Amino acid sequence: VDFMAYVVKLYQMGNDSIVYFVGNFAAHHNGAVISCDSAVRFADTRWGFFGRVLVNQDSIYIYGDSALYDGEGSTAEIFAPIIKVVDGDALLYTYNFKFNTESKVGTYNGGGVLLHDNNIIESVRGYYDAEKHDIICVGNVELHGEQYDMKSDSIIYNTDSELAQFFTNSEIWNADGDYLS
Repeated sequence: VDFMAYVVKLYQMGNDSIVYFVGNFAAHHNGAVISCDSAVRFADTRWGFFGRVLVNQDSIYIYGDSALYDGEGSTAEIFAPIIKVVDGDALLYTYNFKFNTESKVGTYNGGGVLLHDNNIIESVRGYYDAEKHDIICVGNVELHGEQYDMKSDSIIYNTDSELAQFFTNSEIWNADGDYLS
């Protein structure tokens, strides 16, 4: 992990050394840039980020209040009352988000809402592939568009093409409320 900050302080806690970084902190790993107000390096590959956390990799931006980063597993776990994930004009809001900077895949549990153009997708959990721009929504999925509403157990939605693939246990209604399937 490459990093920079305004102030760097070293604290000795028993046999462990902890390094604090304060002021305009930024780190780079696997092509991802993580910026925040302050950071703590617990070990060479274990970091904590605090205050206005932003994880940016290619076209994806993840906003939170704090994050833990495991450099060995290349995973950032982001924390905030509501986490915002931005990919172009697609916005995902969720309560928790874990992003792998190597595979460029993020996951959420406990509910998420994707807003994209005139489509709203709600699901219990999901997987976001930042390279393919696919979101795989699983569990009590509801998709609301201009011309239809849909309920399903799972769908794959591509934010580039705006195409949704759905599988079993799906129901669709048109804009007039007529049941289609």
